[in-house]
Amino acid sequence: MLSKSSIPKIFSLLVIGRLFFKILFENIPLPFSPYYFITIGWTISLLLFHPKILLSKYLISVYFFVVYFITLTEFGVYTIEYYRFIERFIVPLFLSISIFQFYYQTKDNRGLTYLTITSLIFITITAITTIIGLISFPMAARTMAGSLQSEGEFELVDKYQKMGIATFSFFSGLAFIFPVLVWKYKNGWGNKIKNVIFRLAILIMLFAFLKAQYTTALVFVIVVSLFAIVSVKNRKQVIFGVLVLLIFLLVLPSSILLSTLADIAAISGSEFLEQRIYDLQLFTSDSEIGSGASTHIGGKLGRIPILLESFRSNILFGSNFGSGHNFWFDWLSKFGFIGLIPWLIILKQQISFNLRRLSKENRYYYVLSMSSFILYGFVNNTGGSHVFIIIFLLVPGLLNMQNGTKIKS
Repeated sequence: MLSKSSIPKIFSLLVIGRLFFKILFENIPLPFSPYYFITIGWTISLLLFHPKILLSKYLISVYFFVVYFITLTEFGVYTIEYYRFIERFIVPLFLSISIFQFYYQTKDNRGLTYLTITSLIFITITAITTIIGLISFPMAARTMAGSLQSEGEFELVDKYQKMGIATFSFFSGLAFIFPVLVWKYKNGWGNKIKNVIFRLAILIMLFAFLKAQYTTALVFVIVVSLFAIVSVKNRKQVIFGVLVLLIFLLVLPSSILLSTLADIAAISGSEFLEQRIYDLQLFTSDSEIGSGASTHIGGKLGRIPILLESFRSNILFGSNFGSGHNFWFDWLSKFGFIGLIPWLIILKQQISFNLRRLSKENRYYYVLSMSSFILYGFVNNTGGSHVFIIIFLLVPGLLNMQNGTKIKS
């Protein structure tokens, strides 16, 4: 007979599978595949067996997020698409925070460990299916959430998804977990076979990044991984290592690093990525920003002054204008400083909660992951189910693995 904690565990596994095991869950017939079906099942399981979790102050912040934006939208202050808003922000925030709180409040570190390891297995499988799919359709990962959606090519999107090809949200979220993967690489898994498998999985993920051709995410992976390599036995080592790395990155000509990346992209057959890296290399030499810039990245960064000007036109509540490319600047432009408050509350709560419970060494990798998430949002679009599940569930879940049978409280 199933215990009262077994059913929530099953639904938490379904959530992870739905997000990270694409080739299986995109091909499961109704009603098991839909994201909302699993979300409703997870919520009901908490209502029946662990209702106190739903009253956690960390979830109340998510409820405030919902009520705040819906109320101001109904009063005509904001303009939001409810379906997209709920799917992209509310559901993944609720799932990621409530699942972690379930394992934390039930003190089931073993269950959380199994869930995070299973997630890494699913992520690796999806990286493999993505690589295989992109051999035949090189631009599929880039176009699924972009041009194909805007052009109404939903059958083609569905075809790519059923092949197990991951999209933008998957790779953005994966970029933020790499500091923790480096931490686990340094600490090892306890035996040689597991270490070899884990190292192979990291190589597969990196190759999937190359094939998917997401330049910004790949650059973030490389940079945060370099910082994660720094020894963190004590504060002096961290400060010294970070300073040496910063000096190295500042002194090393960017052309050398970018040329190396371009060569790697060429070897992998990612022509588009190679072009984007050369575009970035050209930008570092002319630094031209604006609609008339000669580089793609210069044109992309040229949106930021426009968004800031839009924000200044209504600092408190924003102007409902966004470009869809620079997450935090977009949010300020759309919703103003007041609209940023729910995010500040959630981020402060989550960061404080995890820093109090992680060891001194693990805090460094957690800060790297959270910093990469926050900084990424200034230069690119972010958000989405994969990102929040990784940031608020898998990152602290992996870092809690060494705390024994109970989550550190």
